[in-house]
Amino acid sequence: MNSRVLTTGLETHDRAPEAAERRRSGLVLVALLLLLSGFGAVRLMDPQTLPIRHVKVQGEFRHLSLSALQARAAKVVSGGFFNVNVKTIQRVLLGDPWISAVTVKRVWPDRINVLIREQRPVARWNETGLLNADGDLFTPDPDTLPDGLPRFRGPAGTYPKVMAFYNKVRALLPPGLKVAAITLSKRRAWRVRLAGGPLIRLGRMNIVRRVQRFARHVPTQLHASLDKMQSVDMRYTNGFAVQWKPDHKPDL
Repeated sequence: MNSRVLTTGLETHDRAPEAAERRRSGLVLVALLLLLSGFGAVRLMDPQTLPIRHVKVQGEFRHLSLSALQARAAKVVSGGFFNVNVKTIQRVLLGDPWISAVTVKRVWPDRINVLIREQRPVARWNETGLLNADGDLFTPDPDTLPDGLPRFRGPAGTYPKVMAFYNKVRALLPPGLKVAAITLSKRRAWRVRLAGGPLIRLGRMNIVRRVQRFARHVPTQLHASLDKMQSVDMRYTNGFAVQWKPDHKPDL
């Protein structure tokens, strides 16, 4: 009995140093792994590790040059795969007024893909600005302003109101009639110029109802004579007045 108890006690006593040794070995291993991971992180953040070698720009462009965008994007890209600053690339490219949005993605192991969305202007605002389909104003180089867009004019800051009215007018006009210009005066009076047609004077009140009345009566009754009209005044309660172009007789 005593020998058995003594043997069991010796076995317990011998295992304690072994457990402590295993714990020390585990701590050393963890410390070594942390050291290696720290070294690896520093190595990965080194710009010379996996440097970016290719920059690809994509998008549909009408007013921007793909080669110029490629060069601009490549110029701002610096560093390696893990530390290249995509926010900087986006910020620099968005400095061009013709650029609406920029998406930058890393592609393993050494490439950056840049997707650019170009502004799509739908109208000119005053003398130097453009409006996109969302009604946002942007002001590119005057030499890059495209021709053939409707021209909107109005007091500073009123472009959202003019854009909203333009969309209403387009929905109300009969097929084939297009808006060439909209003007909102300082006194908040509205005028609409039709492409190849007359100037429509709407005034300051009931402007949507006056457009509806114009669309209902003038094109149906005087369609063949629209190009001979100088202006149509819709500011009357129940009718309208037509001013004809000089030397043009209406076909009535």
